[in-house]
Amino acid sequence: MAQLLSTPKGDITIRIATPEDAALLRELRLEALSMHPEAFAADVSMTEAEGADVWAERIADYVKNESTAISIAEYVGQLIGMAGIGRGHWPKTRHSSILWGVYVSPD
Repeated sequence: MAQLLSTPKGDITIRIATPEDAALLRELRLEALSMHPEAFAADVSMTEAEGADVWAERIADYVKNESTAISIAEYVGQLIGMAGIGRGHWPKTRHSSILWGVYVSPD
């Protein structure tokens, strides 16, 4: 389900990533890791080594798993933001989630 957000700079679509978003999401992730390596556990060189096909598989797994997702923000066909969310899998943590990989392009 997509959600439209009106901003002074134009409309932004917020939605769950699909495997078709893999190449663009990979590029946004590389931008995030390059610009702010201190903010992420992932390594830019390891992420560069992963092709769009790896990202497509990862996103497909998230789509199948109802407790994990990557949300993306899209403006005029470009991904400008992302955030991952995962629900706890232990009985004591199923009521909570972890937000990860949050990034918004400065442009």
